[in-house]
Amino acid sequence: MNRTQVSIGPKDVRRNYLLMMIDSIGFPLGISFLSFTTILPMFLRQLTASDVLVGLIPAINNLGVFLPQIIIAPMISRLRVTKYYVVTVGMFERGPILLLAIAAWIWGGSNKPLVLWLFFLFFAIHSLSMGLNMPAYYSLLSKALPSERRGSLFGVGGCIGGILGVLGATMAGRVLSSYPFPIGYVFCFTIGFIILTISVMPLAMVREYAQEVQTNKTTLEALRELPSVLRKDKIFLNFILSQILWAIGAMAQAFFTVYAINRLSASASDVAVFTGITMGGGALANLVIGYIADRDGHKIILEATAILGALASFAPLISPTIPAMWLTFALTAIWAAGYGVSSGNIILDFAPTEDVPKYVGLVSILTVPFRTLTPILAGLMIARWGYYPVFAASGISMLLAWAILRRGVPEPRRFRATGLQPQARSCSERSLP
Repeated sequence: MNRTQVSIGPKDVRRNYLLMMIDSIGFPLGISFLSFTTILPMFLRQLTASDVLVGLIPAINNLGVFLPQIIIAPMISRLRVTKYYVVTVGMFERGPILLLAIAAWIWGGSNKPLVLWLFFLFFAIHSLSMGLNMPAYYSLLSKALPSERRGSLFGVGGCIGGILGVLGATMAGRVLSSYPFPIGYVFCFTIGFIILTISVMPLAMVREYAQEVQTNKTTLEALRELPSVLRKDKIFLNFILSQILWAIGAMAQAFFTVYAINRLSASASDVAVFTGITMGGGALANLVIGYIADRDGHKIILEATAILGALASFAPLISPTIPAMWLTFALTAIWAAGYGVSSGNIILDFAPTEDVPKYVGLVSILTVPFRTLTPILAGLMIARWGYYPVFAASGISMLLAWAILRRGVPEPRRFRATGLQPQARSCSERSLP
């Protein structure tokens, strides 16, 4: 096929940057109206008293987001243009939020068991769609913006979106306090759906440049190549072990809000404050963490945030009060921001250019069982022994993750002499679809 050779000029970069910034800002703002760590657990608490079912929120989310990535990656690599796929799947991802709002409105007051089952169905579809979309989104990002603009896209976008998310969380708290169940949640889910839908649509207008087909391998062939990575790279094996412990350490996060409600009598306004702290802390942390990671590497970020994650779990043990929960949510926000910035980017520092998909897929497929099962196990532990053993186990696991990173994983930028970054073609070698 003949292609017209064009170059990405400053006008194209500015256009793409602004279009993708809308989604970067709109996503955290929209999510503030259906926070996975505060609002959704509180909504589920209106439907069931089971902590095991509350633990399914992160379990389903992790399974849906991480498992499909290695399966869908070979197909994504065969797409010359990805923006239409991203927007189509993104709209499908947002649809279940609206359906949940409708279900809560119709049956929330009369048939809570039905709404409970529909919640998990719609949430599973939402999470699975996110997992199917993430490889395509990063493919689009790699072609739409040069590498030196991507960090600020997430840092600035996350900061602005987080600040707006604080306002959104405040508004959500007022709505939930002002309207009886389920009307307050109907409003929150509907507002979140509208914001998330508006924010994803501009991605269809991104000036994307066609890529060559990267691989013709089937998914099964790609999976068969994964074990060879562990045999060749023992340091990366240590990194994966730290990520498994990290996943176990994250199991307490889903229960912080429920603990505050059940044991500390937290109100809807308190939960809104928790959400605001989470959004605001994450917004500020993103800017600082991005700068440090660019300067000093991602390993130091993961080490520091592992310590903060441990402290977040230990805080309720030391002081079972609402102010202690403010600290817990603030530390969790920084922990989550650090993990979001560095957990994926450090893999690119480990992997030779040609093996990046293998390394990413290997981390995903080996950690997803722990991401999925540990929140369920935590719910069972809470039902039998209460919250404190779960918080203690999470904190200890985070400390173990830190120890492995500290002692068994050198900074990859220092010991990888070559092959650190994917060798991107110059913009002039790419053509418009």
